[in-house]
Parts: sequence; C-alpha cells; structure tokens
Amino acid sequence: MTVAVALDKVGVLSELEGIAHGFTSRRGGVSNGALSSLNLALRADETRANLVENWDRVARSLQPHLSHKDVVLLHQVHGGAVVSVQSARGALHTHAEADAAFTLQRGVVLAVRTADCVPVLLATAGGVAVAHAGWRGIATGIVPATVSALSSAVGCAPSELCVAVGPHISQAVYQVGDEVVQAFEKASIPADVFLQQRDHGLFVDLGAAVCHQLHAAGVQRFQRIERCTALDTGLFSHRADGALTGRQAGVVVLC
Repeated sequence: MTVAVALDKVGVLSELEGIAHGFTSRRGGVSNGALSSLNLALRADETRANLVENWDRVARSLQPHLSHKDVVLLHQVHGGAVVSVQSARGALHTHAEADAAFTLQRGVVLAVRTADCVPVLLATAGGVAVAHAGWRGIATGIVPATVSALSSAVGCAPSELCVAVGPHISQAVYQVGDEVVQAFEKASIPADVFLQQRDHGLFVDLGAAVCHQLHAAGVQRFQRIERCTALDTGLFSHRADGALTGRQAGVVVLC
C-alpha cells in the first residue's frame, strides 16, 4: 500500500469540517539527488514514476482513498488568472495556465507548487481554492482575486473564508530590486508592511504583503506558517539551491 507523508497544517483550516489540507516539505518521497525526496514537479532529473508515487503519498495523506489521479495542477506563470475546476486531470498534467484555482467539487485536490513563492490555501463550507503568490502575482492581485472568486462561487462573504499562508522565503534573506518595491506600492501595499531597508539593500516580506491583502479583501481568519524556504533545509528553495531544485506544494480538498 502507498504510504502517506506528514503535512504541515494550520489550525484555522483544521477546524473546518469536511476540509483536508496541508503543506509538504522535501521529506517523505522517493526522488533522488538534488530532488530528494518529495519533489512534486517534473524536473530535468525526475521521472514520471517518481512523481506518481510522490503525489500518491501526498493525496493519501489527505484522504486514504485519494491518489495522484485526483490532483489538479496549474501551469503557474506569475499572473493574475483564477480558474474554476470541475474535475481533476491528475498530477502528470496541468489544468490551465493560471496561478489560482477554486472548486466546489468534493474529492478534487487543488495544489499549488512553490520553491520560494507563497502558497495560499483558502476554504469555507462548500468550496476550496489555492493561489501561487510570487512578487509579480502579489502585485497583480492574485490573492484578492482568489478571495473574490471563491466567495462569489460559494455565495458567502470573504469574512467566512479561512486561509492558510504556507512556507515561503523570508524577509531575512529575500533581497530585491526597486522594481519589486514599486510594484507593491502601486498595488496599494504600504511600504511599512513589507519593506525593510538595510545598508546593503532592500528586503521584502512576501507573507506580510499577502496577509495585508487578505485583510484588505475582508478575510478575518488567516494564519501564516513561519518557515523560510531558503533557510530551512527541509524545504526546496530556488534562491538557496538554484534553478534545478524541486518543488513542494500546498494542497486542499473538499471531502
């Protein structure tokens, strides 16, 4: 029997009935080398067989009867598109070119893959959603767009949503250029929320920017996991490990 893996969870989503969720780490899978061991994306040194096994383990950790066939993946492009999902195509295919998705269907595992960007999971009675929030997506408004899409689809107020903000690169090591700061300010995110200026550069707090947008969108119940992908060796990080690194994921399903 396929084994399950341990998922990081947050209380605000765990308290909801009929919702299973979690954030993976790089541990608990069958991938090798730089992708060791729970890589969840098709990389240069990865096999489809490894991906199937890894995704089976993740799906089973949500619900014992789920598998890689129940997973919905997105072709993430750092944009602002949110798509509706009615059925899964499986973990070896992408559903659409988008950075967020929602579903009202039970048994459909929505996933967002990251290696420094912010994975966001949203849930309420009757629906779930995911968002991939890199700095471009945050500036474009992917987070409030996902809040709006899910609350409209379910027919509830944003205040009825519960949101988990998963592991991402921390402000301690996320040095950026002026274009990031300008893009955030243009998106009406105050500098004192996300920006720290040091003698050697500008450092941005992506998670704080996401939480600010959630609050501004009317979400009252959200929780942030304080794990840095670039400093925590148990997580994949593009910034720390380079372009060939693997991907972890945030996953959520309406049971």
